[in-house]
Amino acid sequence: MVQIKQITSNFVTRRYARISQKPFSKSTFKSVIKGYLFLIGFMLVGQWAGNQNHIISREINYLLSIQIKISMGVIVLNFLGEMWFANLKLKKYTVLLAYFSAVAFPFFLLSLLACTTNNPVRNIIYGSLIIFLGWLIGMIVHILLVVISLKKESMEFRDKYGDYYTNISSVLGIISLGYGEIRDQELFLQVGFLLAMMALLIPGTFNFPRILPYWRKEEAKSDISVYGNATKLMKKGKSK
Repeated sequence: MVQIKQITSNFVTRRYARISQKPFSKSTFKSVIKGYLFLIGFMLVGQWAGNQNHIISREINYLLSIQIKISMGVIVLNFLGEMWFANLKLKKYTVLLAYFSAVAFPFFLLSLLACTTNNPVRNIIYGSLIIFLGWLIGMIVHILLVVISLKKESMEFRDKYGDYYTNISSVLGIISLGYGEIRDQELFLQVGFLLAMMALLIPGTFNFPRILPYWRKEEAKSDISVYGNATKLMKKGKSK
């Protein structure tokens, strides 16, 4: 029977193996900060343009203001995370902050897109649920691929089919976005966006192993002093 530990240790496909082992650095926090700064800039411009032309409601104005404040909070936290990254006691918490800030980014994009619709709150809730369920289905499919590969005693099956779900979601998302843009169909634009966000979250999950080394306990250091090594060598010499 396949054990959970076997699944987790073989979860990441060969394509993402190098990324999953990449250590965090200060540039990681800078990338997150840049992403949220871009998002805030886009929201501010949209809010200003909408108010100037009187085309956004008070509800959307309020939602945009909340999103801007939360995004600014994420930026401040990641700025602090970058400062505290050198602290050995805080490092493991700062990498969690950077990772989950990046994972949350698609949901912030969803909230921004929802503000262009007639019922933003409902679309944020339903859209978030759809993205989460799509991600969950993708994870279940991937776990099944890993289990089958372990039974076959070869990870080739996992590596061959591991990207199918993400690729199909991406292609369908692009087709839906293109069709919605050409036909001016809001529903297809929304579906395409949700599929694209699902496709982003699944590779993002393969980045999670990057966090684990920072949470592992360090093994007790063995005595490597010159005196200790010399004593051992003398004992070995006498025993011969």
